Amino acid sequence: MKKAFSILALAALAQLSASAQEEKKEKANEWVKPSRDFVMIQLHHDGWNIASGENVKMGSIGRGFSAYLMYDFPLGNNKEKTHFSFAAGAGVSANNIYFKGQLPNLRSATTLTIIDTDSLWKKNKYTTAFIEMPLELRFFGNSANRNKGFKMAIGAKVGLLLDSHTKYSEPISGTYLNHKIHAKKFNESWRLAPMVRIGWGNFSIFAQYNVSTLYKMNEGPKIFPYSVGLTITGL
Repeated sequence: MKKAFSILALAALAQLSASAQEEKKEKANEWVKPSRDFVMIQLHHDGWNIASGENVKMGSIGRGFSAYLMYDFPLGNNKEKTHFSFAAGAGVSANNIYFKGQLPNLRSATTLTIIDTDSLWKKNKYTTAFIEMPLELRFFGNSANRNKGFKMAIGAKVGLLLDSHTKYSEPISGTYLNHKIHAKKFNESWRLAPMVRIGWGNFSIFAQYNVSTLYKMNEGPKIFPYSVGLTITGL
């Protein structure tokens, strides 16, 4: 009886071991759909490349924020193992430029100029906001899990201007009065900015440069904005 029980126990253990090995093998062969970097958030330093001859005094470091929803299209015949994809999306971007003793004169009736301001003014800031469509050709080192491994992307952003305004604080009677002036008439309505992004896992650094000018020809100084910063991706 004991001998029969031992034989049955050994047979059960062998069966369990075989089942575990088979399950492990199946899991190893199973392909899990990777992250498509559906959400893309960017924190960046904003600056201007200003044509020679323009007297512009930049203040503290410009900074901005961008957020996009992206859709990723794998490239190649084997979508389970491809390392390349094309992505398109939509989102918003805000760029902030700070000045020292100057400010764009949005109240001008004709041509926009960068004017000198009262030295007591504070928080001299110029903001532009865009609705944008990023277009990217992507490479992922880890095709099974895009939240890990090397990744890079090249492409461009096409943006439509939503807002252009200045903001500053003026001292009046011992206190500071905040002013905010909106005007888009001097700005180019569209912008095109080629970009590159490189990183590891969910974090990467990026750089973009406007090939279109900030202001319309003969209606403002010749300025090409740029941004450099951190990208956070996932989902």
